[in-house]
Amino acid sequence: MSEIKKLKEAIATAPKVPLGDLIEPVDNRNYDGNYSVEHLQGVTSEGVFDYSKAKTDGIDFTKYKIVKEGCFAYNPSRINLGSIALRKGEDCIISPMYIVFKINTKGQNELMPEFLYLWFMRPEFQRSTLFYASGSVRDTFGYNEMCRVLIPLPPIEVQQQYVNAYSGLRKLAEENEALLDPLSKACQACLSDARKKYTSVQLADYIDSVDNRNSDGDYSVAFLQGVTSEGVFNYSKAKTDGIDFTKYKIVKEGCFAYNPSRINLGSIALRKGEDCIISPMYIVFKINTKGQNELMPEFLYLWFMRPEFQRSTLFYASGSVRDTFGYNEMCRVSIPLPPIEVQQSIVALHRCAEEARSIAAKARETLYSICPAMIQRATHEMH
Repeated sequence: MSEIKKLKEAIATAPKVPLGDLIEPVDNRNYDGNYSVEHLQGVTSEGVFDYSKAKTDGIDFTKYKIVKEGCFAYNPSRINLGSIALRKGEDCIISPMYIVFKINTKGQNELMPEFLYLWFMRPEFQRSTLFYASGSVRDTFGYNEMCRVLIPLPPIEVQQQYVNAYSGLRKLAEENEALLDPLSKACQACLSDARKKYTSVQLADYIDSVDNRNSDGDYSVAFLQGVTSEGVFNYSKAKTDGIDFTKYKIVKEGCFAYNPSRINLGSIALRKGEDCIISPMYIVFKINTKGQNELMPEFLYLWFMRPEFQRSTLFYASGSVRDTFGYNEMCRVSIPLPPIEVQQSIVALHRCAEEARSIAAKARETLYSICPAMIQRATHEMH
């Protein structure tokens, strides 16, 4: 993070130069007709080339522009939405209304195309084009407007570090995101397999109700949390004026807490870390002494997170105003009980998935600080 901060400071303090000093227009046309409809592409609002979906019947492709590797192309009426891309790979053709340019001979030693592309992808740049745009029917951002853009020009090695940092973080995020689906599916497959292989038991024999209250008032509103539909504890957003927190329940590490009216939506969580307090309407329980050697809390939590379990609670729920799934209903739940080492293996799979998710999220967060508009552009390859 400190290196990223240094790079951003180096760019922020770099001298700014008109882009017109470093680029030149390109207007290569498909006059020989060497490129057909198979080569026709456009630039999306995500800043990538993509095959065109426009109707092409009767179109004369000899008037279309050829875009070669290293060239930029943009839609002058949609650049404010991100419609500008850097060409990588084989040639393509685009509509004559697009503007194409490349870094000129002078700029080749001073400005990296990839660095310039990342600069174009910044929301700040895209918004700024609206102020420079001109046109009659609709505002357009022509080549002359592009030439007037001021860009920071740090040393080429700083640009390279910036591009490397972006590329490395993007790769780290994508690699870990690619692990999530197979790891999650493997974990779910093991849980389903456990139902077939191992004897089911009722939770009543393995859990105890917990009702520790904040009677001494040791826990204030700062400790107040709830359980989301994603199965995690989170700080409550409920209004708390005039509430007596001495009636609230204390949830300690290793305890489960769930909303009896929303458990079918996933509102059940396993407490990790420091104590918190929750509304008295929540139900809290823990694995009892017998269960401690036979049932892992994390394994039980994974079982609760299965959509099949959540749907099943609707059949057991009871209530008047709205259906609720109380502690008695929880005790009647049957779960498979594989050997503890099998449970450990399944939990280990889940932990690997969560670690990959965490690494990817942190990489994306840092990516966002480098180039906000690139946070959702994981499908774009920059070589």
